[in-house]
Amino acid sequence: MTAGPRAPADARQFVRAKLADGDRIDDVVLMVSELVTNAVRHGPSGRVYLRVIDGDVLRVEVQQLAQSETTLNGDHRPGSGYGLKIVESLSDAWGTGDPQWAGIWFEIKID
Repeated sequence: MTAGPRAPADARQFVRAKLADGDRIDDVVLMVSELVTNAVRHGPSGRVYLRVIDGDVLRVEVQQLAQSETTLNGDHRPGSGYGLKIVESLSDAWGTGDPQWAGIWFEIKID
């Protein structure tokens, strides 16, 4: 998807369409929205790649080509910098991408 202002809404719509309703679907949608927003705000312009791997454990990856350094510190503006804290508190596991990609992933157990 294009890394622009519509990307978070497009990502939420994609995830809701891809996943069946479940106990934690709202958590997944919120985390996807936060990570895509971070990618658009802090990453290079161009495209954001969203991959959802469904199973007993749902894995979501939000990535861009590594054209710039990925920061995990937030932007220090009042009212910002909570996206990764939300992901950390709601996910069962999360981390950063590999050297070729700037990105973040999370996993969540689906009942």
